Amino acid sequence: MNLKIALGVILPLVLLVFLTILGVSNIGISSESEIIVDNISSSSLIMPRRATSEDKIPIKKITITNDFFMPRKYELPDILVCLNDNGEKGPVTISTIYKDKRLKSIEYMDPKIIRDNMVDIPRNSEKEIKLYIEPKYIYNYEYEISQYLKYNELVILEKENIELDYPSSIICEYLDSKDIEKSTRIPIVKSDEIEVTATR
Repeated sequence: MNLKIALGVILPLVLLVFLTILGVSNIGISSESEIIVDNISSSSLIMPRRATSEDKIPIKKITITNDFFMPRKYELPDILVCLNDNGEKGPVTISTIYKDKRLKSIEYMDPKIIRDNMVDIPRNSEKEIKLYIEPKYIYNYEYEISQYLKYNELVILEKENIELDYPSSIICEYLDSKDIEKSTRIPIVKSDEIEVTATR
């Protein structure tokens, strides 16, 4: 009788632990990522007003596949995106956000936005996530635009690859040339739509 009671308690616990381990493991899950733009126009990247959701620019696509019989959680990489001018002014941080294209926005809310970089992947399914950047808002646009036009590329890095004690809290302004060398780069194309009316 005691054996049956013990088995009735132990076996469900063992099964629960086993399923928990399976749930957090990487068995059956894989991902592929690619940069989806060849270059970015300076007029879409630098603005005299605050960007709206329509202004955000997709730059990277991550496709996650779950071939397992259980749902999975997948942690997206923590990405740092910077304006860079090859050393004259130093890199400047650009805001980023992940979105799931299959979710729809509603008024006052944007459920497409992924919080905490965690994604639920249903069993035997594939999910496509895009990384967006938010255009840089310049308050004193007329006076500062000529300086921002000196930036000629975006650099993209995964924070875990940055050699610092606390890479998760890093911003572009802390990077050095060695970090920049390891980055993925997207050229910034100067746009005729930007008119420089003043300089500093």
